[in-house]
Amino acid sequence: MDEDIELDSYEHEERRGPPDQPRDADPEITNRSTPPIAPGTLKIANPILPIKFFRMNGQYSVAAHWPGDFDEAGLQKWAEELRGRLDVARISLGLLFMAPKFFKHASQVLEIVRVHARVPLLVGCSSHSLIAGSDEIEEDAGLVLGLYYLPDAVLTPFYFSQQQLDEASGATYWHTETDIAPEETNGWLVFADPFHLDCESWLKSWNLAYAPLPVVGGLASGDYSEQSTQVYLNGEVFHEGGVAISVGGDVFLASVISQGCTPIGDMDDHKSGAEFYT
Repeated sequence: MDEDIELDSYEHEERRGPPDQPRDADPEITNRSTPPIAPGTLKIANPILPIKFFRMNGQYSVAAHWPGDFDEAGLQKWAEELRGRLDVARISLGLLFMAPKFFKHASQVLEIVRVHARVPLLVGCSSHSLIAGSDEIEEDAGLVLGLYYLPDAVLTPFYFSQQQLDEASGATYWHTETDIAPEETNGWLVFADPFHLDCESWLKSWNLAYAPLPVVGGLASGDYSEQSTQVYLNGEVFHEGGVAISVGGDVFLASVISQGCTPIGDMDDHKSGAEFYT
C-alpha cells in the first residue's frame, strides 16, 4: 500500500467528498534533496515509549509507528517530528492506519495529524496489524503514519457507499459520481470496510468503469465481534463504505505480489497493469 513514486510540482483536487474538505491553492514545490536519515529512536512525552522513524525513499516519503495509547501532547510532537524529517515545502498525501484501540479517539487523531503534520489530504483505515518501513507490527499495534511527496500528482478523493453500489448501472455510473473519466486518472488507491460493503461486487462494478487501470489498497480490519471497522478521509471517520483516491498527473501506481497473496483474474490483465491481489 505504501508505494513511493518519484516525480516534480503538486496539484491537489477534491471532488464529491465530505463538505468540510479544504480546497487550497497549491504552490509550486521545489525539489530539495536531503541526506538519508537512518531509522532511529526518539522518546516523546512518555519517557519509556520508543518511537521509530523510517525514511522510505530519500526525500519522497517517511513513516513512523506510534506504539503507545492515545496521548494528545505526545502525538502532536510525534507528528511534528515526522513532518520535519521530510524536507519539502508541502507534502502531497498522508496515509494513516490505526489499531481498534484508537476507535474512540479516531477523530482527535485525524485532527492532530492534519494540523501538526500539515497534511492536505489524509486517508487510511483501521487495522489489527501494521507495517512501518520493514517492520510488521502485530502485537499492541498502535498507529502508523506515512507522509508522501508526489510532485506533479493530481490526487482526487472520493467516498463511496453500498447505496451507490446498489444504484450503479453501466460503465458510466462511476464516471458521473466521481466526475473523473478514465483518461483523467492513472489508477486508484482504495480502502474499504468489508462488513457493510459488498467489496467483490464493488470491484466488478468499478472495473466496468476503469479497467484496466490498477486498483491498489486494502480492506479495513477492526472489531470482528461487532463487525466494525473505520475508514478515514481527512477529518471524517466512516464506519461503512470506502475511500478511493484517484492518482493522476505524472504519478502512476504499480503493485507487487506480497507473501501469501495470489493474483486474481487473467494473467494477461496483470501484464497490462490491472493487478489485484488477495
